[in-house]
Amino acid sequence: PRDSIRLIFPWNTKVEMQNNPWNVLPRTVLPARAQFELNSTDLKLIPGNYGVMERQLDGSKFFITRLDESKTTSFFTKRPHEIVLVADNMPPRIAIDNSNLMKLEENLSIRFLDDGVGFDPNSLKIRLDSRELKHFDINQNHEIDIALDLISSRRSQNLFIQGQDFLRNQISKTIQVQAAGPVKIKSALVVPNPTQNIASLEVSFSRSVQAFDIGLYDVAGSFIERISGDSLNRSDRVSLESLIQPDLSNGVYLLKLKVTDSIGRTDRKIIKFVILR
Repeated sequence: PRDSIRLIFPWNTKVEMQNNPWNVLPRTVLPARAQFELNSTDLKLIPGNYGVMERQLDGSKFFITRLDESKTTSFFTKRPHEIVLVADNMPPRIAIDNSNLMKLEENLSIRFLDDGVGFDPNSLKIRLDSRELKHFDINQNHEIDIALDLISSRRSQNLFIQGQDFLRNQISKTIQVQAAGPVKIKSALVVPNPTQNIASLEVSFSRSVQAFDIGLYDVAGSFIERISGDSLNRSDRVSLESLIQPDLSNGVYLLKLKVTDSIGRTDRKIIKFVILR
């Protein structure tokens, strides 16, 4: 059965033994949860918001309940010596990790930071223009990702973000966002051209590239060799050393370039060059 024990805050076994020896629980851990009570009038606190929290073994604090200013607050715990009151009148902070909000190339990453009682994930509200976004997975670090394909690349949009901590200290923020749009190959040149053995492909794109594929073909369209790789910057250079082998004869060749952006959209280009030894 759950015991009901009056808790005089802050919990201090020595003080309790001197003043109220009949009301002492010397154990720091109980075999089961017991009910405790805090009366805000006994604590003589300055006005503000207070949360009852329990210190965990790793030093972190776990929110239990809000301290009611007008009546006794009841709660359950197995570790009465680890109960603390936290004063918190500050709202959480909103941090956005993406560098360019008007040319987003990846999912929009939002973090909620709180040094007090902690962010309440159930309070989260996000609206993109007039559309309310729901069903977000928020991790233990209070981070969420908004999928890039939800954000328009044709116009800017207002993103409204709202949340609060467990004491109802609220934060809201409105930002403008726009997706970068699908990747486009702006230029692709083999340098030098004509080439003997060593050459590179100099490329520029409308946005960064998540993956690329380059196929080498002769002028008749017969496949010879292929290379592929991961990300490329908006302006970059790819070595063609592994494609242009010494046994290739003089003549005209084709490179078929395919690039893919972060959400799977692609663009292609054919580049003509000459081997002349």
